[in-house]
Amino acid sequence: MAEQRLLVVMRSALETEVVDSVLNACNLDLESDAVMDASPQIFDLLTNSENKRRIVKLNLGRAKQLDEQGERRRAVPYYKRTCQLGLKLFEQHPDTVEHVLTVNRSRNAAESLGGPFVAEYGAGLQRLIDTQRPSIATWVANYYLGYLSTRHRGLSADPKAHFEAMLAQLDDDFMVAAVNEADPQERSEIEMLIGHACLATGDYARAKLQYGYVVDSTSGSQNTDSGIAGLYIAYAESWEAAQDPAVGIAAFESFLASDKKGPEHTAEALFELSRLYERTGNHTASRRKLDQIVQEYPDTKAAGRAQKRIRQLEPPPMPQHPIPPEYVEVP
Repeated sequence: MAEQRLLVVMRSALETEVVDSVLNACNLDLESDAVMDASPQIFDLLTNSENKRRIVKLNLGRAKQLDEQGERRRAVPYYKRTCQLGLKLFEQHPDTVEHVLTVNRSRNAAESLGGPFVAEYGAGLQRLIDTQRPSIATWVANYYLGYLSTRHRGLSADPKAHFEAMLAQLDDDFMVAAVNEADPQERSEIEMLIGHACLATGDYARAKLQYGYVVDSTSGSQNTDSGIAGLYIAYAESWEAAQDPAVGIAAFESFLASDKKGPEHTAEALFELSRLYERTGNHTASRRKLDQIVQEYPDTKAAGRAQKRIRQLEPPPMPQHPIPPEYVEVP
């Protein structure tokens, strides 16, 4: 009876967005055990997708908190609930752009569980793709099924096909509307996924454009760093695909000439340039890049490798032999 009353109160509170004040009156909070344990039932009572996303987010937060405290066994049910409710949310509200963030949470939960549960979650994504009309939910599901398939065997025989499917939908009305209506954070997430998919399909030029948008639109946020990392990878993989040092030199010099870079990736690009110049026989340029890393970016990871390489390039010291006594002049 008490649980039923809690569900009624919670439904009213969540639907009217006065949940915190109601819970405070009951000496509870949204992350209390009683409320969290009832979250699947609360989820089913709700009609507002924003509040359902809140339930998904809270379950993942509780799971990670318990995991960090070393209570893995207690964390597992919350991870599972995150995955299950996340998939259910996609099925019930397939046209909501915020799915981009929610599906990442449920994917995170699935990978935290690992093994068979990743396969079960992947099967849930595939069912969603097979049974739903084209929508934001199926678009995002295609991305994450492709992503998971590159990291876990047995999910999909052709991960690239899922990335290609999502890219093919970019001109569909629902995607055009989603991009236009999304707030800056949501749009940057969409653009980031497009960039990742372009990398996976070998479209490096388009990947650079997507990551460039992310960097420009998310200055100072976590997504800025992710966008810079994506840009670096796009430049790096564009030359690796060509296997031509000249292409690599042009790619990394272009990256360094852009205004979308941080110290770590700048130093990495300089180190790669040093290696490429060495391969082409331009040892002067190679050494100049190593010196630049050490002098301008001493606190980066690449600085240690640059210093090691400089030591390897230094000529060995001349051996110091003692002068035999018979050759020592005696005054």
